[in-house]
Amino acid sequence: MKNFSLVYFILSLLTICTIQSCHDDFENEVSTKKSTTSPNIFNEKDGSLVVYIYDENLQPIADALVTVYNTTGFTDANGVKIFKDVKLDEQGSFVKVEKQGYIIGSDMVYATGGSQSSRVMLLKKNISGSFQATQGGVVTLEGGGQVSFSPNSIVTADGQSYQGLVQVTAKHLSPDDQNLGDKMPGALFGLDEEGKNAVLGTAGMVAVELFDESGNKLNIANGKKSEVLFPIANSQASELPQSIALWSFDFDKAMWIQEGEAIKDGNNYVAEVSHFSFWNCDAPFPLVHFCTKVLCQNGMPATGVFVTIEAIPFGVGTGYPDNNGVVCGKIPKAKPLVINVKSYLCPGTLYTAQIGPFDNDVILDDIIIDLEKFNVAGTVKCNTDAVTDAYLIVKLDDKTEIIDVEDDGTFSFTYVENDCNLGQSLNIRAINSLTGEASEISSFVIDGNDINVDLNICYECDMSLEIISVNSDPCNTSNTYEVQVMGGQEPYTYQWDNGQTDAIAILEAGTNCVTVTDQSDPACMAIKCIQVEDPVIFELNAISNPDICNGSTGSICFSNSWIFDIKHWYLNGVELPLTDGCLVNLSAGTYLVEAEFEDGCTVYTSVLVESISDLPVFIDNSTTCDKLDLGGGVDGSGNYEYNWTLPDGSMISNSPTLTIGVPFDIGIYCLEAIDLSSGCSGIECITIDNPGFFDLAVNGGFCDNYGFEFTVINDGGTGFELFIFQNNVQIQSYSGGEFFTFYWDFIKLGNTFSYNLVGEFCQKYDTVILPNFEGNLVNGFTPASSDTAADGSIDASFDPGDTCNNCTPDQIVILQWDENSGMYTDVTSDNGNYTTGTYYVVIVNDKGCPLGSEKVEL
Repeated sequence: MKNFSLVYFILSLLTICTIQSCHDDFENEVSTKKSTTSPNIFNEKDGSLVVYIYDENLQPIADALVTVYNTTGFTDANGVKIFKDVKLDEQGSFVKVEKQGYIIGSDMVYATGGSQSSRVMLLKKNISGSFQATQGGVVTLEGGGQVSFSPNSIVTADGQSYQGLVQVTAKHLSPDDQNLGDKMPGALFGLDEEGKNAVLGTAGMVAVELFDESGNKLNIANGKKSEVLFPIANSQASELPQSIALWSFDFDKAMWIQEGEAIKDGNNYVAEVSHFSFWNCDAPFPLVHFCTKVLCQNGMPATGVFVTIEAIPFGVGTGYPDNNGVVCGKIPKAKPLVINVKSYLCPGTLYTAQIGPFDNDVILDDIIIDLEKFNVAGTVKCNTDAVTDAYLIVKLDDKTEIIDVEDDGTFSFTYVENDCNLGQSLNIRAINSLTGEASEISSFVIDGNDINVDLNICYECDMSLEIISVNSDPCNTSNTYEVQVMGGQEPYTYQWDNGQTDAIAILEAGTNCVTVTDQSDPACMAIKCIQVEDPVIFELNAISNPDICNGSTGSICFSNSWIFDIKHWYLNGVELPLTDGCLVNLSAGTYLVEAEFEDGCTVYTSVLVESISDLPVFIDNSTTCDKLDLGGGVDGSGNYEYNWTLPDGSMISNSPTLTIGVPFDIGIYCLEAIDLSSGCSGIECITIDNPGFFDLAVNGGFCDNYGFEFTVINDGGTGFELFIFQNNVQIQSYSGGEFFTFYWDFIKLGNTFSYNLVGEFCQKYDTVILPNFEGNLVNGFTPASSDTAADGSIDASFDPGDTCNNCTPDQIVILQWDENSGMYTDVTSDNGNYTTGTYYVVIVNDKGCPLGSEKVEL
């Protein structure tokens, strides 16, 4: 079963039979305490799990590694893996699927005590686009949308900067995709930014992977981000919010993790991401657990159906019933929902109803499908004995269903009959899950009548089969296979599913089965199946580097992972060694490249090595709001001299890097490189239109009227805004143009403040701590004898041994604030003659700048 949870950046649609809207609530309230979900078992049950893995062409995938907790196994030729007596969890068991050449797939199944089923569609790692890491680029997603990469933002798996070609697999999964439930990872269930579990409603999903030309994984560098554009489905366009939560799938935790938000822009959501996985736009909801049972009129579990629950407009969660018709999962709490039952063998909805809202876990009444139905029953046998380890492959057109056979070899299941399947052929084949032996295909025309069939896997002789590859082409460009027969008696007849009748056959990708019969005893026969993949086509991926200044500096480099298996390399018939994946020291010209494997397979390509007369100089710009930072060089090896030309015409020589503190000039910066061996040169220029500097500066320690004067050094834009904070509270704000000075009252406001400076190009946030004295200043004071008397005094002194941070105290002054002039007045000499009022005892340095103060009320 899959996805009874809703997630943003992914959507799923699937359903089955009719449901009645009445329900019974559990008494216990679902806990909302913080918890972290990981793929561990919390409430285990013993059960069976039938896993079916297939691709985007609806073909089964063999040899896929399936992991359920600590239990693993590989799918057979039919894409099937059956786990018997495996530990499963009522709260969700994570199923992980891996296969080389595919994006990792997964599912979440909820234990019910019956035989569970899981269907996973693996997505092929196609190359959706590519770009040079140094230049960045934009790649269009398969299915719509795009992802943008900035220059020099890619690193290798171990975090090293990567400068080569980046290949991208990028797929968009629409919430309208009927197969979304099988494509998306896990369930629509996540951990929000507060650490709480939530069920999700999705507005779309993307899967992106980056790799180099050898298939090695790449990622975004720390501190860098890529922009992802998610198309909004037409069915959701009018109802989705302006911003929506952004989630990525964590395969270790088996759940979605909230990481920021996406913003609505027209018919798209736009988000910035710092790494790649599956990303999803979803609205989070508190969750409850639900169960129901889907049955047909005869009380038998409905087969070939799935259930969806919608939280409009936030998409659909999907679940497949077990062999008893039970389906369970996580759904949004306290939300009105729509439940649907659909058949994945036929289009259309079999049932729909509004349910909820639910504040507690809930068991819905049984869903009874009130349409016509037909039953399929029988036994899987080996001659007359029941086969205890078998499963059925049931096909209707291109739809495939895997049904586990009971331990006694019997099977019985019920399909809903509707207009789309009447008159169509239902094909059934039995497979021995231990040996891979198969029965013949039994075909039936659906006419509404029950079907009874016994399927025989082995026959009245000791015949067994093996299918092996016999490609005569050393490069293995065709899928040629031969069936080898053990037992029986020659001659044999051969019948492949594709109609070929020889022991040797050319097979298409997919599942291929052959039936071999002893001509002298037609009752002696055997059937064997094999999963065939597309043949490997060896093509050289060659990139040429030019011959610079006629110095035989050209090269041809190869990115294929198998190039080091090549025994001989030839250029125009002359054998050359391979050096670090390249054929080097080449002059300009066109070359025929031959690469010969040990087995004689030879691959050819033609490559042009160009000639250039100028050195290919490059400049990387890492300028920040604190400094000009340029770095350059030459694409190639050699002994070079470097010269920088600045906007004012001055030059700086002998370094490929240029770093200038702020402020720096805007304009054109050029780097010239000269090859000291040949005299060949090249030049590259870059325009810097932002002086990059933004700061708040004290004017040389200048203080005025016992405060400090600060100047905004602007970033070259047309204006700025300055916000002053103390204790995280904004106390002042200013705005100005290119130059601005403001006054800080040290005596009243203290020695520490923070500021946020916002300009046209840059923004800076920092904290200012002025030099300050930490000792006591006031020893005591004598108030004036009356309101009109002038006989008050203040006893003030300082200990030179007290701490003074970044300062040296000089003397104490006593000040009064004059409201009329807006200035402090020095009244130190009047001590002993003070009237009633407010005085400030201030310690200053030798320049008269304040270092500390105490307020005295007389």
